[in-house]
Amino acid sequence: MKSYKQGWALIYTKPRHEKKVFGQLTEMGIHSFLPLTQKIRIWRNQKKYVHEPLFPGYVFIKVNKLEEYYQSLECDGSLYYVKFGKEIAKVNNETIDKLRIIADKKLDVEVSDSRFAPGQIVEIKKGVFLGVRCEVVNYRNIDKILVRIPFLNRNVLAHISQDTIAS
Repeated sequence: MKSYKQGWALIYTKPRHEKKVFGQLTEMGIHSFLPLTQKIRIWRNQKKYVHEPLFPGYVFIKVNKLEEYYQSLECDGSLYYVKFGKEIAKVNNETIDKLRIIADKKLDVEVSDSRFAPGQIVEIKKGVFLGVRCEVVNYRNIDKILVRIPFLNRNVLAHISQDTIAS
């Protein structure tokens, strides 16, 4: 690889190594993002909240120069970048921003591999998504914000109330 186009990409990790890779990238000073979701797990009649990656096996990484690309692959647990042929799959900033809002606000989310028809593009008039233009779909008779991650064949759905949508 002679040159690298800076931007967001995805690095594939060993199973259950996402947090470890994320921590190592942070220590190296490489900008990365690991969206987590909170789930309840039950062990021996005991309920416990755990934070799990929204996309198991993947860490979002923003690489600005070629040396960071190679450094990130040296992390214990990182395997390779997600690619289309020989080109690294790029994630646009808008997708990262929406995922960041969903993860930071700890919204009720669901990751689905279902195919969705194009939804209505609306501007949110209040709430955590204030001013953001989002795709809204009706899923199981509930309006939800849809964030598409096509190269993972995944969609993130977050619940949204009808009164927050601009008409």
